[in-house]
Amino acid sequence: MGMYLTIFPQVSSSTQSIILGVFADLLGIYYLLIALFHTKK
Repeated sequence: MGMYLTIFPQVSSSTQSIILGVFADLLGIYYLLIALFHTKK
C-alpha cells in the first residue's frame, strides 16, 4: 500500500482504491483458475 502511495502521489485515494480492487480481483480470478485446473487433473 505504501509503495503505491509513494509511486503515485498525484493520484487520488479513491482511484488508488479502485486500482487496488481491480488488481485484487484479477489475482482472485487467477488463483480460482489455477484451483480449477488442479482439480480437473
